[in-house]
Parts: sequence; structure tokens; C-alpha cells
Amino acid sequence: MGDEVQYHYDMGDGWRHRIVIESLPPHWSSAELPLPACVGGENACPPDDVGGPHGYALFLEIMGDRDHEQHEDMVRWIDGVFDPKGFDLNRLNREWRGPKKRRR
Repeated sequence: MGDEVQYHYDMGDGWRHRIVIESLPPHWSSAELPLPACVGGENACPPDDVGGPHGYALFLEIMGDRDHEQHEDMVRWIDGVFDPKGFDLNRLNREWRGPKKRRR
């Protein structure tokens, strides 16, 4: 397999994601396909409305400098700390699948 697609997110800001398709189910044309799962990734998702790649670079610069005049504003904006290297595979897959349906 190994096919790649490029996903453009928030067209106005210019985010592009490279997605590698590792495998498809044997009956991929079936109407009852299982949901896809992410098996790996890198880095944290930038905060919403950060201003695209250039805004994110500025955000990281400000967050990395406690003496920057906008540092405290950014911390309040994201409501806490931000780890740019953080990637939580389990959280991503849980959020992708949505809330669990309650069993009766």
C-alpha cells in the first residue's frame, strides 16, 4: 500500500497534512467499513485559530520565552501549558471515533 494523500485544513490558513495509507480492509468497497485508526504521528496539534503556520511559529516563540510581553496572554488563551512535542495517539483515536454509545 503506502499511498499518500495531502489534506488541506482551514484553507485560509494554509495547513497541509501528509497522510500515509498503510492498509485497507480486505473488502474496502463494503458499506460497513471500520473506522480508520491513526497508528502514529508527530507533535501536538496547534491551537485553533493560531494563524496558520506563520502564526504557529510566532506562538511557539512567545510560549518559549517567559519574558516575552505576550507570554501570559498566550498562556491564558490556551488555558495552561502547551507541549509542542506532545502527541497522544490514544486521545486522537478516541476523539476521532466520537463519544461511545451507551449499551443497554
